[in-house]
Amino acid sequence: MSNKIAQAERIAAEMQHTLAPQTIAGRAEWIVRRYRLQPSDLPDGRHVGAIHSVNTQGLDALTPLVYITGLSKPVALSESDVQTLVRLSASPFAGDWIGLKVAVCVVEESGPGGERMQTVRLFAPEAGAVRLRRSSPTEPGKPSGWLMVGVALLVALLAFSVLTMEQGISWEALLEQATSWLGR
Repeated sequence: MSNKIAQAERIAAEMQHTLAPQTIAGRAEWIVRRYRLQPSDLPDGRHVGAIHSVNTQGLDALTPLVYITGLSKPVALSESDVQTLVRLSASPFAGDWIGLKVAVCVVEESGPGGERMQTVRLFAPEAGAVRLRRSSPTEPGKPSGWLMVGVALLVALLAFSVLTMEQGISWEALLEQATSWLGR
C-alpha cells in the first residue's frame, strides 16, 4: 500500500505537468483536421458512396462518424447530417444506415462569427449540385485574382488622373490628342 507522501508527490507532479486547456484544444483541432474528412479532401467537391460503418468518437461529447466506401477518412456527422440519414433510411437506428448510398458534398455555411466557411455535408445521391463548391476554390481569406487586377487598374487610373491634373492637361485636350494620334 502506498503512503500519503508518495501520493501527494504524484498528484503534485501531475498538476505541474498537466497541459493547458489551449494546448489540449489545439491538439483536438489538429486531430479533427488530420483524421476526419475535410473539404480539401474532396477535390471535386462531391463523392457518392455507400456507408460501410458507423461509429462514435470522443470523450466528453460523442461525435457520430460514418465511414463511406471510397473515402479514407470518416465523416463527422452534424445534426442535419443525422436528420438526412434518418430521412433517407426511414430509421433512427445507426445500424440501419449501413449500406445506404449517400453523396458527400462540400458546401458553404455561416460560421460562428458570421463568416462563410466550407464544410462537408451528406445528401441524397440524386441531390442537385446547387450548393456545391467549385472544383478549385480560393483559400478562405485570400482575395481572388480578378479583385487584385481591378484594384490595380483603379490605382493606376487614379495616379494617371492626379498626374494629368498636376501637369495642367484637361481631359478634353488629352482626348483630342489621343484621337488625332490614332487618326494618323
